[in-house]
Amino acid sequence: MAPERSVHWLGDELQSKARQCWTTPKPIDVPILSLAFSWLLSHDAVSSVIAGASNADQVRANANAVRTLNADVIAQLDELTS
Repeated sequence: MAPERSVHWLGDELQSKARQCWTTPKPIDVPILSLAFSWLLSHDAVSSVIAGASNADQVRANANAVRTLNADVIAQLDELTS
């Protein structure tokens, strides 16, 4: 990775935001995959999520991941990722 990119991806601010996003699903009991897919799809500008899979179990998990998140969780994630 180019040094100018690694500064962004490995910087303290982004790492802190990632940790906060990781801890968000525990209080609402949503797996991180579901949280990520569901949050992305909660935005009108996003029509689909392209997910990779290496086996049939991962395809099934991706297909069943989307859940309805409440507005507070969406707002919290929006704030963390802005």
